[in-house]
Amino acid sequence: MRQMAGRTRVCYPPDLRFLEPPIRNWLLGETGSAVTRLMDPPDDGASGSVRPAERAHVQTHQMLVSLKGLNFHVAATDVYSDPDGAIRLLWAREGRNVELVFPSIQDEAPYLYHSGDDNYGIEERPSPECALIWINWALDNRSPKRVQAA
Repeated sequence: MRQMAGRTRVCYPPDLRFLEPPIRNWLLGETGSAVTRLMDPPDDGASGSVRPAERAHVQTHQMLVSLKGLNFHVAATDVYSDPDGAIRLLWAREGRNVELVFPSIQDEAPYLYHSGDDNYGIEERPSPECALIWINWALDNRSPKRVQAA
């Protein structure tokens, strides 16, 4: 351990540096793991949760990998499945919410729902770039170039 500017920092030998979790892996590490855990709901049957379809699971991970490729690393505020088995990723801050939804139903496309104090809307089949714009709006109040009301 090394004392630096009044704080203690653990120093790992060069070959064990991987033990120090970098912030750039939070999106895939935390959110990706939470998505994968949705695929194994409790066996008690009393929880009311529906196991998402593999299709929703794959689409969700594809979006997470694409977001990481755009240098986005913030883990979702919440990850859950709805009664229809859709996987939902939520980012929320100060009354602004963005929810990426990956339906389990074969004919339904992913969509993004955004809401704030004075607007709301849906983006159908959002690209990773579109999702990033809206997530940045929710987290940092950066106004998107276009606001589409539902």
